[in-house]
Amino acid sequence: NVFVFSPWKEIFVNDNERRMTFEQTLEYHDLLMKTYRNLGYNLIQVPFGTVETRKQFILDQISNEIGATL
Repeated sequence: NVFVFSPWKEIFVNDNERRMTFEQTLEYHDLLMKTYRNLGYNLIQVPFGTVETRKQFILDQISNEIGATL
């Protein structure tokens, strides 16, 4: 399983580490997703939201997978 964080236009900014435009980022993201799928990974889309909401989503997914509460 791979947790996927899609590019999020509302919070996207360019800086010294993020030099691609948002459109280039979308193209790169699509390429990564195709590569992961071709390699047989199960992609789990993390929904947009607060850091806490996203963290809880991931913990819930892991809990469901292992059958325990985190």
